[in-house]
Amino acid sequence: MKYIYIILLLCLCYFGLGHSQTIENTTNTINSHGKKDGIWIDPLKDSKVITFYKCGVENGPKYQINKDGSLYYFGQYKNGKLDGIWYFFNVKQNCYSTIEIINAQAKIEIVQKDINKKVFYEVEAEEVNYYSTMALLSKGKIVIHNDINSYIVDGALKYGIWRYYDNNGKIIKEKDETGEWD
Repeated sequence: MKYIYIILLLCLCYFGLGHSQTIENTTNTINSHGKKDGIWIDPLKDSKVITFYKCGVENGPKYQINKDGSLYYFGQYKNGKLDGIWYFFNVKQNCYSTIEIINAQAKIEIVQKDINKKVFYEVEAEEVNYYSTMALLSKGKIVIHNDINSYIVDGALKYGIWRYYDNNGKIIKEKDETGEWD
């Protein structure tokens, strides 16, 4: 019986080592249809963006990581649309802002005050900002051009009633911010 166990162990080792798989580089791959697939790492000047794709469509988590390894933001895409809550971090790695996607399908029409022009936006979100003590600073709705990158680069257009708070969480101001840039 002892010999059977030894033979079995040798067979397992042989087949296990003989048929081991190698892990290939699976970042920045293109599928057979010429579409991005899997994990994509895009280097920027001071950071890199990591995005998950499925058949050319953003689907899954998205991160931006600074050169020092600290996290700048992370969030989720679902079938090419922003989804859920997005988190933004300062240099001390405190979350200073969150954006909850309310309706990524909405077509929101707003007249921009500064250029007196109607503009259509595709994403409605709620933005929450915090003091460094993590006390609530402000809260309100925003619209984003198309994706989170437009929010980061260009800001977002505020709309509706925004509430501003002191360090103790008391509302100190309410203002209709429709058409104001963040």
